[in-house]
Amino acid sequence: MNKVILQGRLTADPDNRTGANDTVICRFTVAVDHYNAREGEKSAIFVPCIMFGQRADVFGHYTHKGDRVLIEGRIDVSNYEDENGNRRTFTNVVAEQFDFIHNAKVPSSEEEEKKPAKKYNKRY
Repeated sequence: MNKVILQGRLTADPDNRTGANDTVICRFTVAVDHYNAREGEKSAIFVPCIMFGQRADVFGHYTHKGDRVLIEGRIDVSNYEDENGNRRTFTNVVAEQFDFIHNAKVPSSEEEEKKPAKKYNKRY
């Protein structure tokens, strides 16, 4: 089984482009928190991702640098030869689904009385 689930923040605005047959291609990187228990250090892992089609179009238009997202997809490994003839390997996550993760805003008592509580979390 090849299944990846990532939760993190976008390191930059997603890069949307149109490929062959007018397919939208969205490239982005997710910073995922990492804790090294042995050394007691916190760090981040930067995971390159790619998404295709209508989901990519929605993702590219509604997310920005720093947004929290949940990505589900699979690992893809690509090989290529650079200009010096060296074989290079590139690994990324092909995102198949995503969720927007919004920070809950704590309303003041006045705002709470005016508006009923709504929960919004849409899956694509």
